Amino acid sequence: MMKTNRGIMRSVILFICTLALLVALPASAQDEATINRAENFYQQGFSAYTMKDWLDAASNFEQSFRLIPHSMTAYMLSVTYLNRESPTKALQWAETATHSKPALEEPYQTSVGKIVDWARRSINDPYYTLSGKADEAGRPSRPQARPPRAALPQKNTLGLARSGVTTPPPVPGNFTQPPIPAQPLTPLTLTGTWRCNDGGTYFIRQIGSVLWWYGRSPDGGRTWSNVFHGRIDRNRIKGQWADVPRGHALSSGEMTLQIVDTNKLSARYKSGGFGGNEWTR
Repeated sequence: MMKTNRGIMRSVILFICTLALLVALPASAQDEATINRAENFYQQGFSAYTMKDWLDAASNFEQSFRLIPHSMTAYMLSVTYLNRESPTKALQWAETATHSKPALEEPYQTSVGKIVDWARRSINDPYYTLSGKADEAGRPSRPQARPPRAALPQKNTLGLARSGVTTPPPVPGNFTQPPIPAQPLTPLTLTGTWRCNDGGTYFIRQIGSVLWWYGRSPDGGRTWSNVFHGRIDRNRIKGQWADVPRGHALSSGEMTLQIVDTNKLSARYKSGGFGGNEWTR
């Protein structure tokens, strides 16, 4: 009887250990997946932020924060709503940033303090201007801030950080002279007149993450004229182009461009017989 009880006990212990292992493995995979999703949303939000697409930036940052309530994500939300001239939301996220993990380091704490001060003084001011500048009545001017890193910094205090992976924290910004990333994901604007290696001239207009152009041949568009409409995603532009009847050509297709730098674009994929490959200004 004693041997039987010991056998039963060993079986129970083995069953419990096996069950615990089965539960732990999916949880670890879920943690890794959560980190990846949070980082992707954060990077998409930062990309939209650099293009001043505040609505898209806020949406992505909020999705990242729901997955991992990181203090830097809350800080970016406070700055995004600061730029949107929304003192209520800016105050909400600034206060959230001060209570989220990991604790904000200086001078981010000072930056959050300035946002809180601006929001509290502006939240009940019905005459606060959309430009964010103080008028003759002495209304509070909007502080400026822009963290220079696109990556979501990981901290062990989150409980979800990968072991063996260390990411340096962002270099804090400055309200008066915000630092600019050395290699931003996307330029602030692509609007301007561009030349292409097909000999044409392209007039590009960017509004947020959306881009249009009108391109024409060197003879004023009599040989060919085309239009393009696409959306910017980090350093890529994906959209559709079509010839217009000012010229003789009448083709159309899809195109993916890469933003090499602020003054250079390169075609990575194109269909429909489009001739150009590189644009400069």
